[in-house]
Amino acid sequence: MSRKITGRSRDAGHPTPLLRPLKADLAFKFRYIRNLLSGDYLVGENAHPDAGRGGTYKIGIWDEAAASEKSGRVIMAFHQACHSRVYNSTPRGRGNLFARLRFDQESTVKIVTLHWSAHPEKSQGLRKKAD
Repeated sequence: MSRKITGRSRDAGHPTPLLRPLKADLAFKFRYIRNLLSGDYLVGENAHPDAGRGGTYKIGIWDEAAASEKSGRVIMAFHQACHSRVYNSTPRGRGNLFARLRFDQESTVKIVTLHWSAHPEKSQGLRKKAD
């Protein structure tokens, strides 16, 4: 199955690299999207101890890392499968693996913090109240 997806920035005309228009012929399968023009692809996995097993990927994004069960085993699989790793989460206290990566003074993880109010869709209510 092939479809065309067109995205657009909803951030009041201030496009960012993450919100630029997307126009591509894409093929969709279960947990898999391939760009038919470039050959690039995206694979989706659940956060489980065998995530990415047998694969090698340039970039891995672990969403809601603080909420993952068996995160110690998941991170080992994540590190083996992905050259560059992104952990996307809220720390949810200090007793989980993501919080240790985030707050440990010896951690080599580069921290980028984005407040939810910077999100173009989630902050729409804030902008209306401020106007």
